[in-house]
Amino acid sequence: MKKYLKYLVVLFLALAIGIVQVVAVLIRGELPALGIEVAAPALDTDFLSLLARTAGVASFVQGDKEGTDLLVFDEPLVPRYAGAQAEGQLPAGPFDPGLDELRNRAISGLSTVVGFRCLSGTENKRLASELAVWTGLPPAAWVGSFVEDLSSGDVTPALRSAWEAREARGWDLSGPGIILQSVGDDSVVVLRRGIELDDRFLTVQGELAGIPVRSLVGSRFLISSGPALPAGVASAVPLLTGQFGLKPAGRQLLGSNGIPESFPLLTERRYGAGRVWALALDAFESTVPRSGITLYPTPRLNALCTLDEPGDAHARFTRITVPIWRVMNLAVLADRDYKEEKTIHAGADNRPGPAFRSGDRYLEKRDLEGDWQRWFVKGVNLGPATPGHWFGDPPVDEGTYLAWFDEMSAAGFDSLRMYTLLPPAFYRAFASWNSASKQPLYLIQEIWPEEEVPGGDLGGSEYLSAYFHESDSTIDALYGRADIAERPYRAWGRYQADVSPWLAAVLVGRELLPEEVLATVAARPGEQFSGDWFAVETGYPVESVLARMAERAVARIASMGGRQVPIGFVSWPTLDTLYHPAEWKASTVDAPYHDRASVDFTIIRKTPRNEAGFFAAFHIYPNYPDFMFRTAGYEVSGAVAAGLTREERGYLRYAAYVEELAEALDGVPLLVAEFGLATGFGIAHRHPEGLDHGGLSEAAQAEGLLGLYKAMALSGATGGIVFQWADEWAKKTWTTETYMIPFDRNPLWHNTIDPEQNYGIMAWQTKPATPATIDTGLKAWEDPSFLFVQVDVPDQALAAQNMTLRIGLDLVPGRTGEYRLSAGGPLAPQGSEFLIKAELSEGRLVDATLLAQADYNRGGGKLFPRYSEAGGFTRILNLVNAWTVTVDGHHFPSAWEDGSVLSAGPGGLAELLTDGSILFRLPWSRLNVSDPSEQRILLDAIRDSRAVLAHDALKTIVIDDIGIWAYTVTAAGTPADFMPAKERPFRVPLTGWEEVLAGQRPKAAHAALAEFLRDWNPPLAR
Repeated sequence: MKKYLKYLVVLFLALAIGIVQVVAVLIRGELPALGIEVAAPALDTDFLSLLARTAGVASFVQGDKEGTDLLVFDEPLVPRYAGAQAEGQLPAGPFDPGLDELRNRAISGLSTVVGFRCLSGTENKRLASELAVWTGLPPAAWVGSFVEDLSSGDVTPALRSAWEAREARGWDLSGPGIILQSVGDDSVVVLRRGIELDDRFLTVQGELAGIPVRSLVGSRFLISSGPALPAGVASAVPLLTGQFGLKPAGRQLLGSNGIPESFPLLTERRYGAGRVWALALDAFESTVPRSGITLYPTPRLNALCTLDEPGDAHARFTRITVPIWRVMNLAVLADRDYKEEKTIHAGADNRPGPAFRSGDRYLEKRDLEGDWQRWFVKGVNLGPATPGHWFGDPPVDEGTYLAWFDEMSAAGFDSLRMYTLLPPAFYRAFASWNSASKQPLYLIQEIWPEEEVPGGDLGGSEYLSAYFHESDSTIDALYGRADIAERPYRAWGRYQADVSPWLAAVLVGRELLPEEVLATVAARPGEQFSGDWFAVETGYPVESVLARMAERAVARIASMGGRQVPIGFVSWPTLDTLYHPAEWKASTVDAPYHDRASVDFTIIRKTPRNEAGFFAAFHIYPNYPDFMFRTAGYEVSGAVAAGLTREERGYLRYAAYVEELAEALDGVPLLVAEFGLATGFGIAHRHPEGLDHGGLSEAAQAEGLLGLYKAMALSGATGGIVFQWADEWAKKTWTTETYMIPFDRNPLWHNTIDPEQNYGIMAWQTKPATPATIDTGLKAWEDPSFLFVQVDVPDQALAAQNMTLRIGLDLVPGRTGEYRLSAGGPLAPQGSEFLIKAELSEGRLVDATLLAQADYNRGGGKLFPRYSEAGGFTRILNLVNAWTVTVDGHHFPSAWEDGSVLSAGPGGLAELLTDGSILFRLPWSRLNVSDPSEQRILLDAIRDSRAVLAHDALKTIVIDDIGIWAYTVTAAGTPADFMPAKERPFRVPLTGWEEVLAGQRPKAAHAALAEFLRDWNPPLAR
């Protein structure tokens, strides 16, 4: 009997365990079912069913797109668009249909596991980068594998050959170890147990759903020490990390290869309404673990008591895979319960009716208690054109937009305005960012009409039909229900991200031209409109057309079943209903341009069905049109002005106009949808208090934006939207437009004297296009914004009481230009079209100017230099405000821009450096360079280039280099210190470029707005 006792004990023990397991199942009850969709060739449903039973959280149900709670995606991503298999990115379109579909479903709430094979097998660099942005896990730099015996056939010949080539010796390794293969260059690093590795090596550590994970990896894994995620992209939270377990030799080996000792193996991040897990470990192997009776009926006990062997599939399954699956299931179930709870107990966020509306004079936003509060909008306009790209070619990667949203929020903005529909990536990023933010950004989306209006008639059937189509597409996209076919110069793709929860307003129209208004009035004098949402009485053709545009947008929003949103009508001061006598010139009968036509929004009516209403969205700048600062009633004088600074008087001028406009709108809320001040080194319009169109320092821009914001609040506007987020290299203005040749290459370089290119509160930083060229005492290099010239001033000259530095610049080939840099000065070895003149005194830079030969001075319209030895140079003066006298006899003198001034100091155009050298930053356009990226300069014998208005009409040539020749002049007037030599100029080669790599840099305004806007909530008491 005794010999059978041990068998009876085992039998009774097995029965006891079975009873315990049955009881556990009965107590646990029926598990909730999770719909699991699998896109992983290495996984089968039997394995996932076993995994679900072992994890003990939820039962596995084969899901489909409608009933899926969790997607397991574990296959490489490959480009799926035609004609772009390598890195393909199509302008204004989707990034890649495959990845886009994954992200769109995640935005909608589907949680996704991105497996090892996807992370390691997606080789396309752009796809890998976007995958990293989505998962929050940087791209893998190394792929690692555990090998039980390095001398066995488990090590492929390719790996052996790569290691042997690097180490310059034959493969003689054996025993357990780790093989690491570089993703970038196929380098191979091997670590061996007992030599580079401890006896217990390569562990995964963390805690998942109450189960401590302390196990040997024993499989393939990834080390994400590659390029960092783009700025603004939130990193995922690491749930499990890998640890090598190194000896000193191993630590040295990893350090020499830039490999970290620990690295994430499982990360989690929120994305939209779902979660994304990135599994940098080959944990989902469908190897069936050992079966049989276990003494440990819970996943925790199983994990704690299973023997930990690196090559044992059962150990990996029990100690790693089951806890991973368990924590994912629990998270998905919690999210599902939260969504159901939120649906049942819908709070203020889910109330019917609008969350934004136009109230009496102000826009209003509903708070969490359901009460309406007046809303002072603190927004920013986003023009998405980056350096090197036109507006129709915006970024298609989410990382760019996520970085911008972070910086916008940091600056204190609560909303952003979009001029037109952007690619799907923008709206996915917007939904994802807002879903994870406690302080969301609200969207003010414009529906952009075509700029060309047939016959000028805004109500023409062809024009309106195109607009209605664009309106429907835009609204559909905002609700994530658009599939727009590829089209030129406009965004397209599949839009599945619903951003309507953050949609604050929709804008219709654009800045209309007076001639378009007059043509529409002439074409349809009896026009009127009566719709379900808007109505306009007879006799207001333009207002009727705009009401029809708004009607289409509101009707489309209503068809989506969502909240109503207010509609904004875009306009500008040129079309206000006010009378501006300062615009009327003496002895004229016809109305001036800025008083020729008007659009009256007060005659538009909303129907009782329209709860959200409408408002006027005006673009208002302090420096244009001229009546903004020439109207006597706007001036601040007398005792009131005595205690104000010059700039403060300018802000009050601005406030006076905005207040008058707001009163004329008679209760229709006025949103200043564009306002701004431009930095840079060129001016296109003067303002009496210094709020010029361009040419401001970054500090002046910062101060000015704050002053204008305060002026709006004082005037009764419902807020303001700063123009612009970042400098736009693709823009132009009247002072520079005809000189940027060829015009289609305009975005490839930065015209720092063009105000329209410098409105951003963020600047673009680029690396030098070429390395510095150095000759005796001189150094020069170029980037897309400037030609840099650095001069090493001799110590004795620098210390002199008075000293002048003269630098000649030779751009035009041949015997042209001045061969003396001053009258009676030494004969130069080159002809110079430009002269830099710097005055120094006792080690201080007193003054710096850029002068031009008269025949190559654009200010005088001359673009053809002559040969001369006279040494004469002239200032570069440009007319920016024309002289005029008004009907009441008021004279306004002309105003000029002095382009010769080289502002001194850090960030200016001339700077004395700490080493005693002087650095000059010379704007390309000041040197008559029409396109530095193509090494092209202006050269045209035209009598007066200022009369040319067309693009690409002036003649140009391509040059190879620029000549520089310099010397100092003592207080006694004696030339000295010739650089590089008296008989030899310094020739700086130009190379040009075809692409621009740039990153954003905040200007001073960003920090100033951040400090000011965050807690500034002006009283809205009118």
